[in-house]
Amino acid sequence: MTRAGPDPAPPRAFTLVEVIVVIILLAVFAGLTVPRLGAGTRRRLEVQAEEVRGLISVFAARHATGSEPLALELDPESRAAHLLVRRAPTGPRPGPPAWTPDPLNSPAEFPDLALVSVRLGGQSLAPSAGGWSILFSPTDPRPDLSIWLVAASGRAGDPGWRIDLPGAGTTASLAPAAAGTSAAPEPSAGVIDLDAAGRSTQPW
Repeated sequence: MTRAGPDPAPPRAFTLVEVIVVIILLAVFAGLTVPRLGAGTRRRLEVQAEEVRGLISVFAARHATGSEPLALELDPESRAAHLLVRRAPTGPRPGPPAWTPDPLNSPAEFPDLALVSVRLGGQSLAPSAGGWSILFSPTDPRPDLSIWLVAASGRAGDPGWRIDLPGAGTTASLAPAAAGTSAAPEPSAGVIDLDAAGRSTQPW
């Protein structure tokens, strides 16, 4: 005759205090992690805006010291800024001068930013089919240039930056700016026509 042993004890459940402690720990962990993720995203966007600022500074320095016509091309589709120079082709078949990418400077790419506004001399510019093209002759004065970039996600409260290049300066500045500050008056044109502006002394 066998004797049955004691019934196994039921599995122990979490107490209310233990559940509250776990919830508090998870909240603390989230509070430490989420701001770091947000700061990392903002830093990545700021680095891209800094790349654009650097190329614009190079553009200004080249305009101040060089002798070739220059153009700054801002493409919102490919999200890249290009420095162009107008030169005659070299080789056995010379031809008329043409706009080509500057071989000394790589494009400044901003894949996570959106270009929302460009102002030249205080006047808002509308993009042409390929974006914004800003042309300068080496003998003409350069007006102030301002560019607004915001996070491409388009969420309210996302960071934005403003790049300012004074007409007489060779170094552009970068400062945080809200998306709403990019509002501008009615645009005029996507390409600055120096001939139409009465500044046609320099042949192009």
